[in-house]
Amino acid sequence: SRYSPKMPLAVDCMAKLIHCKVLKSSGRLKSHELILSYGLALVRFVNLITERKQKMVSIPLRQLAREVDIPVWVVDLRHELTYRKLPQLALCRKG
Repeated sequence: SRYSPKMPLAVDCMAKLIHCKVLKSSGRLKSHELILSYGLALVRFVNLITERKQKMVSIPLRQLAREVDIPVWVVDLRHELTYRKLPQLALCRKG
């Protein structure tokens, strides 16, 4: 699926999340590696979904997320993953 440039965004994001679940169930990754995997999937999801709504003028990410019904706490989690310390695995999985 990752080689198809015409892959629908929802399918691509879901594939990333399923990949995280497979990695978790394999037991081969440590907690911080799972956090990074879930985090990457979440950041990619929020960025790609809101990117489509971005216009010529910069619009705050929170506003864009609200327009497509992404909860604010998911945007905050994305911010944590991108700019601050890594959150707990349970929070990443919830995201």
